[in-house]
Amino acid sequence: MDSYNLFSREIKNLRRWYYGTIYSYNISSKFINDNYRKEEKKGNRTPVYYNNIEEQEYLIQQSHLTLKAMYQKKYPSYIKDLIVIRVISALEVFLVDSIAEVFVVNKNPFITKKNSDKVIELRESEILAKDSLSYIYSKIINDISSNLHRQGFKEISKYYNNILKINFNNFRYKINDMEYGKERIERLHDVRHVLVHRLGVTDSVYRNKFNEDNKKIHISEEELLNMFKYILGFAKYVNDNLEILYFNDQNIYKEKKDYIENNIIVEKPYDSINKYIDLKFNFIVDGQVCIVKDILNSFRYGKNYEIILNISGDDIIINKYTSILKRQCKKNSINIKVQKIRRVFKKNDISKDEIDKVKANLPKERPWEKNIHKRIAEKLGMSNTRVSKIIDLIFNKENY
Repeated sequence: MDSYNLFSREIKNLRRWYYGTIYSYNISSKFINDNYRKEEKKGNRTPVYYNNIEEQEYLIQQSHLTLKAMYQKKYPSYIKDLIVIRVISALEVFLVDSIAEVFVVNKNPFITKKNSDKVIELRESEILAKDSLSYIYSKIINDISSNLHRQGFKEISKYYNNILKINFNNFRYKINDMEYGKERIERLHDVRHVLVHRLGVTDSVYRNKFNEDNKKIHISEEELLNMFKYILGFAKYVNDNLEILYFNDQNIYKEKKDYIENNIIVEKPYDSINKYIDLKFNFIVDGQVCIVKDILNSFRYGKNYEIILNISGDDIIINKYTSILKRQCKKNSINIKVQKIRRVFKKNDISKDEIDKVKANLPKERPWEKNIHKRIAEKLGMSNTRVSKIIDLIFNKENY
């Protein structure tokens, strides 16, 4: 998943930043020790300025030895605090962005009793100005994301458990003899809160919650380096579960009732049909407005500059668009070829009896006549769409 890859890269970069910063502090401390220690120990201390600009606002420290002391204690503490803040922010972004990635491939988990009666209000001008359902989908997922960003890790955890069926309580990561889980990540969120809103000064609520006496947050190097490990482990745990549940090919397509994928190859010259391959081209299927943008996966040119369109989606929509292109190509004397790449059909709403009846009425000799499904539908008292679907199922069984 993209969000996991981005998060992993962010954490690894933060870890390198920490290593690089401490390395530069050590080099600078050695330089000060070698060049300024003896003189300043005698009392000959000179202020250190940024870029040698001797003005108060550019003052770094009153002496090199003071700067060395800061390198050894205070500055590393600041770095660790900033990294923890950044890590937790990145974690929340990863968790919320992963929800959006699931939403793109599978809407079913998001259909719940809680939101079944939820109303989204749109002005007519908003709907007419947009090219597809993607605008409405964007409003829905942006609303989910905004709410979770505001509510924090605990609510995100509940959302994953209730909607995506991933329980953070099951996460465990072992480092030497220490085991880390969800509770440690929740604590990191509290640490981040204290660092951001109280500059690291703990209050009685925090101290009582974690049974601590420290008046200030202190993060050791060991704690920081372990954090990198178990945070990456947690992200992998979430990503692996999402991949299994929602990003496996079998799971992506099993929720689609009838799904097909075609390659459509249109030879030159094709200028006269450009409007039909435009992303904004609209066509009607069963009374619904469909758009090329929603079914087009890729557009490329072949070796002889022919157009190759890869389209996929509901069988009725794909078949309709394919027939439109065929008709327009025939009208303009353009060669067109259709390659059927993938056909996935669910049979749960079609009985064996219906399949047998349609099969019995199909001619034994092929190719079948054009619109054969309409003649059979009229004879059996079934809808054209249903018979077409059954014929596709029969074809699918025989050829795939």
